[in-house]
Amino acid sequence: DKIKTGEDAARVYPYLLETESMYFMKQQYLYHYRHSDVQMTVTYDKDAFERFKSLYNFFNNSNLAKSDYSGQLDYYYYYLVKTLISNELKRKNKISFGNKIRNIHEIVDFAKAGGFIDKINPDEFSWEHKIYFKLLKSSHIVALSLCIKIAKLFQKFFR
Repeated sequence: DKIKTGEDAARVYPYLLETESMYFMKQQYLYHYRHSDVQMTVTYDKDAFERFKSLYNFFNNSNLAKSDYSGQLDYYYYYLVKTLISNELKRKNKISFGNKIRNIHEIVDFAKAGGFIDKINPDEFSWEHKIYFKLLKSSHIVALSLCIKIAKLFQKFFR
């Protein structure tokens, strides 16, 4: 009940560990995404980092963290860290750029302390994500922030 971010993963991943069999449908993309002006990808969420930490603690105390599939969590955490950083950089976040950078630094420090960044293999990433990963891992916060802002501009114009 305390998990407000990643609640779908908090439910699905444990079920996947318990299942005896699974069926994968080739080239069937059944995920439907609905855009809204109030969804997390549009609005600024000042509590996102705290909710991420709750989810992180939930998974670290779960059977999944001790399973053969724990590597999946590392990539999921990495994805969420990227989302958290993007959240801090949103226009609707009205704090100063310096405070945004401090918040991002706190997120990056948490990610590094958690150790999951060191377990990720960036060779599987596209060149854009390799740059992003390298900046994240080396704590180049301002360059990372500018990289994200530029990528968002490109997405806006070339979508």
